[in-house]
Amino acid sequence: MAKIRVGVIKHSNRKNLYLRYTDPVTGKRHERNSGTTGRRAAERAAGEWQNELNTVGVAVGGELSWNDFREDFFEHYIDHRSKSYSDNVSATFNVIERKMKPDKLSRVTTAWIKRFKTQLVRDGRPTATIHKYMQHLGTALKWAWEQEYIKTIPRFPAEKRNAAKGKKHMKGRPITLEEFERMLDACEYASLRYLLNGLWLSGLRIGEALALTWDQWADGIRILVEDGNVYLLIDAEDQKNRETVLYPVVDEFAAFLLETPQEDRQGFVFNPRRSRGAVSRRVDTVSDWIVKIGEAAGVKVDINKKRVDGKLQDVVSWASAHDLRRSFGNRWAQVFPPMVLRDLMRHASVETTEKYYVGINARKTVETMRQYQQDVKDLAD
Repeated sequence: MAKIRVGVIKHSNRKNLYLRYTDPVTGKRHERNSGTTGRRAAERAAGEWQNELNTVGVAVGGELSWNDFREDFFEHYIDHRSKSYSDNVSATFNVIERKMKPDKLSRVTTAWIKRFKTQLVRDGRPTATIHKYMQHLGTALKWAWEQEYIKTIPRFPAEKRNAAKGKKHMKGRPITLEEFERMLDACEYASLRYLLNGLWLSGLRIGEALALTWDQWADGIRILVEDGNVYLLIDAEDQKNRETVLYPVVDEFAAFLLETPQEDRQGFVFNPRRSRGAVSRRVDTVSDWIVKIGEAAGVKVDINKKRVDGKLQDVVSWASAHDLRRSFGNRWAQVFPPMVLRDLMRHASVETTEKYYVGINARKTVETMRQYQQDVKDLAD
């Protein structure tokens, strides 16, 4: 880390001399009152402050603001990752800032992290969501330590693993066709109804849907129409496995896309907005809109516990964009083998597909098996 030089300056409208330095990493200028009008005393104070900053680091000295840290972290680390990952980390930082309002990086201590996690639990956040927030914060603090912004990485509270048999993997659940139609009826904005239909038919993640484009040279996920077939072309920077991949889509989603006239196949496919407001491509904003539609339609997908005044209360989770994706996976798990479903869901491995979708319809499978056996018996007779 570059050495910090603290100088002495005189403001024309202030009596005392001031101390000033420029952060060698962020380029931000910092200054404070020396508390004296004497040049020699001010230079001695500047030397002490300079020694403190260079000995323990800017963050430990309490001078690196949270905003400067966030800006530096995103510019030099996050912006080189996939857009979906960047959006997720950005959403985590937004939650941190709303809940904890950190002004300096040095505020983030072991005790601070424990308070943050406790607040998330009290708010009724799902365990998997809290785990994601902790992961993103841990990555940020590890990077800060590597840049010598902090001397040590704070300890994170231990996570309790629920090893109970039969524990469900999904945070929500697949919704039924009837529930989906209720959501469409509860949605008053045409652009959002169009997005809901697209999510239902495609199984796209909300970030993927918002990045879906007809433009072949644009950033994002591109639609490729070739010999009457429709594919999704996803560049390496938008993939968890960092590989450019061509994915198939089911026929009903292909037909949905091809309803767009040839002359209109340009720009983003989905342009969600409410009333006459501007189009939003923020994952968290559009996700909230869809949850509000799920609530208006009365589609409950889960019930979590929230502690209020020392008492646990039930908190309802309403249908979300990801529940539409779950519905897609649930429907096609009854039709396609795991390897095909993996490609349709754009999972990195078939193990992920099997974890969430293979075997979740045991009763349906038993019915199919028995029907097959009955058909064989009928043919034999």
